[in-house]
Amino acid sequence: MTDRVAGARHLIFDLDGTLVDSAPDLATALNGLLAEMGKPALTEGTVRSLVGDGAGVLVERGLAASGLGDADRPAALKRFLALYRDCLIDQTRAYPEVEATLELLRAQGHKLGVCTNKPFDPTQRILKALKLDRFFGAVIGGDSLPQRKPDPEPLLAAIAGVGGAVSSAVMIGDSANDVLCARAASVTAILIPSDYGNPAEDADLKLSRFSELPAAIARL
Repeated sequence: MTDRVAGARHLIFDLDGTLVDSAPDLATALNGLLAEMGKPALTEGTVRSLVGDGAGVLVERGLAASGLGDADRPAALKRFLALYRDCLIDQTRAYPEVEATLELLRAQGHKLGVCTNKPFDPTQRILKALKLDRFFGAVIGGDSLPQRKPDPEPLLAAIAGVGGAVSSAVMIGDSANDVLCARAASVTAILIPSDYGNPAEDADLKLSRFSELPAAIARL
């Protein structure tokens, strides 16, 4: 049995690029949309560079990258979300070490939540399909509130959702949005860089592997 750490924390995680690699399915949906509009597919690497600010911004960036900046964005977003629903968990997987690390963190007494710019419904479906939903006491999606990261309100809502306080909270993510959001909320930021877009330059702590989290949090 793992000993519980003194001073348990309230840990809020980003989703895409932090807990799961969803870029292949996002690319499938975005390229399906572009194909319907008569445009060639973007590479998966290009799509990865566009992810991080929610579905609407991903579609906007994808349209712009394909020379479709003047397209009907609301209609394109609606169609993208329909296509994405059909391939949501075809290739999306949790990163290695995520499930075991979450198990350890929970066993140590930490309370866990999710704060992502991905819409709430696909977020919940992905977490459930990957059997990660059991770890999280609160999930805030990009459409759960009027604001999105890097605004602090979604993070503050996730902290409240797990019964925490700013003083005991930690934001764990892979992008500048996560770090900026944490700073705006006066919350400690831990960065685990990925190959998704909008990289951060610094954070309170920067790790190279997800499995380093328990030891890093114990040092806070």
